[in-house]
Amino acid sequence: MKRALRLLTAFAVGLLAITAMAVAPAQAADESKLREKAHARIAVIMEDAVLNGIYSQAQSDYVTSALLPVSVDPRQLSARVEERTVDNFWDRIADVPGLSVGAARGRVANGATLRFVTGDESDSVQRSIRNWLVSPAFRAYIEGEISLVEFNGLRDDIDRSVDRLMRQAGGSDGKVVVSPRRN
Repeated sequence: MKRALRLLTAFAVGLLAITAMAVAPAQAADESKLREKAHARIAVIMEDAVLNGIYSQAQSDYVTSALLPVSVDPRQLSARVEERTVDNFWDRIADVPGLSVGAARGRVANGATLRFVTGDESDSVQRSIRNWLVSPAFRAYIEGEISLVEFNGLRDDIDRSVDRLMRQAGGSDGKVVVSPRRN
């Protein structure tokens, strides 16, 4: 039932995206604020992982640098939003049947990648994380606040950051795994 609901939701979002591309006009852009928001969400997830010994600071910087240059400091999130962001992220990872948040965090801390931990469901988990992070930009595009070019650029950078996160082996040893992007 859960899987069917996810598929139906993904289909509806895709249909809405296709329809919106044909209808939505491009107006005043505020892509930088959306980029900062996406970066802040990724940064909060990675900061929590560094504090819990799941990733090193170098690994965190590698993942977050896909969205903003390291020299740019994103907007700060409130403590409540930070907590919800981290919980939402790990809940998406643990959406795999038989996998708890604690088990997922432990496996990654011991050197596994999120792709390995989520196994056959890794593509759907990656898509879920990506869609969650892209949704504010998509809403802004639908409402005409950013152009299609800006939306596509932001979406591509979020894709790159999430791909890095899913492929980055865990552990606090500081090793950054740079793997080629999948097609």
